[in-house]
Parts: sequence; structure tokens; C-alpha cells
Amino acid sequence: FLRCTYSSVISEGLQIILQTTLSKMSAGLTRRPPPDGNRKSAALLAILITCSTANAALGFVASLRSSSRIAPRAAVPNGGPLSGATEFLRGLLPAPSGDADAARRGDLKYSLLSLVGERGADRSDVEGLIGEIAPLSPCPDPSRSPLIRKEWVLRWTTEKEINFFIDWNISDDVTQTISYDGGAETEGRLGNDISFARGGSLSVGGGITPNKKNPLRTDFEFSEASLDLGRWGKYEVPPVGKGWFDTVYLDDELRVDLNSRNDILICTLRE
Repeated sequence: FLRCTYSSVISEGLQIILQTTLSKMSAGLTRRPPPDGNRKSAALLAILITCSTANAALGFVASLRSSSRIAPRAAVPNGGPLSGATEFLRGLLPAPSGDADAARRGDLKYSLLSLVGERGADRSDVEGLIGEIAPLSPCPDPSRSPLIRKEWVLRWTTEKEINFFIDWNISDDVTQTISYDGGAETEGRLGNDISFARGGSLSVGGGITPNKKNPLRTDFEFSEASLDLGRWGKYEVPPVGKGWFDTVYLDDELRVDLNSRNDILICTLRE
């Protein structure tokens, strides 16, 4: 009986003290100017620890009640009366660095794709965003990654030969397909396809190999090309092109390349 009464007094006393303390702290925060980022984080962390400690104490009190012969008047609901405040304050604390990087990546991807979606996007602005997103690439070895072995849709490029077809409305569908039959060290296939709006296409294909010294770099050499003019026939043309491209950013939906001709290619995954 004494243990049950003692625990009841402690429980009610703790709740009154903590509620009063939090109320005063809240009132104080509204009267004072907002602290800088570090002081704010420290203050929130201190409050979070206080709430967690209070919940633990109240949980201990609840265990004393349940072990007594007299039934408790009320159980501690949902982890304690301050559990909601604890979760709220936890959400205000700075996110772990991994989450921060993912959020930053998402913002930069959106900004980059929005920029290149505008007609006449300036190269210097695009390069600025690439410089920010490249260090956040989640793939450290893109030339050997399975992520790169897919069909990609070109969203923006500085290559004049491709932009000729786009600017003159000859094509609005340019794709690049990368595939490997064996392991990452074997020679793969690169296929570029420019589909014409009125039928037909220009296709160029060749071999690719991951560079042995640079994990970002893929070496390529075109070996075949064909021009499909629809009802006017299909013709084989001499392939032209040999060089490399560095994939400076790669994830499961975006790829950014810089190549040996100092051109930029920004691609998204074919859905």
C-alpha cells in the first residue's frame, strides 16, 4: 500500500514539475531572440534528453504500480505523457549527414533537370550545378557499375551534331544504350540512336571498355553506322568517332557525362 501511494505521488509530482518546466522554457524561447544554429541544436538536444529521461522515470513508476497488489489508477499511454513532445523535438534536430546528402542530391537533380529543360540553357549555369552534384554521386565506380548498363534518354547536350537534329525539329528522341555481355572488365556495346520525327533514324554503334586507371572513364570506338530514311531506304555509312566519356554523376535515374571533346551529356533513364 505504501509503495503504491509513494509511486502515485512521484508520478504526479514528476508530471507537474516537467510540465511547468517545459512551459517556462517555451515561454522563455518566445521572449528571447532565436539563437544561432549550434545553440539551437544544443538546446533541442537538451530538451530531448530531458523528455526521454522523464519517460523512463514514469515508466519505472508504472512498473512499481503494476507490481503492487493494488491496481494502478491509470497506465502510462503510448510510451508516456511526453512521448509526443519527444518525437516532435527529435524531428527538429539536424538530420544525419547521409540524409542531408540525399536531400541535397534530390534538390540539385531537380534544379539541373529544370534548367536543361529550358530552351537555351546557358552552359556555365549547367556546369555550376554539375560541379555541385558531382561530389554527391552515390556511385564511385560508374564505368563498371550495373547502373550504367541501361537505355538512357538524352535531356541536354553541347554536342553540335546532335543539337542540329533537335534544333531543326528533325528529332526529339535521342537515346544511348550501354550493355555488357560478360563481366565489368569485358568489352561492351554502345549504341546511339536518333529517331526522326517523320520516321527513320540515324544509328551509330561500337565497342566500349571501362578505363583501367580512371573509374569514371569509359573508352569507346564506333564501328558501324546506318541511316534509315524510311520509304527511301536504309544505308550503311562510315562510322566516325573514338574517345572516352567520364560519368561524373550516376544513380538509378540520372547520368551526367563529360567527354573527350569537352562536351556535356545529361541523360535520364528510359522508363
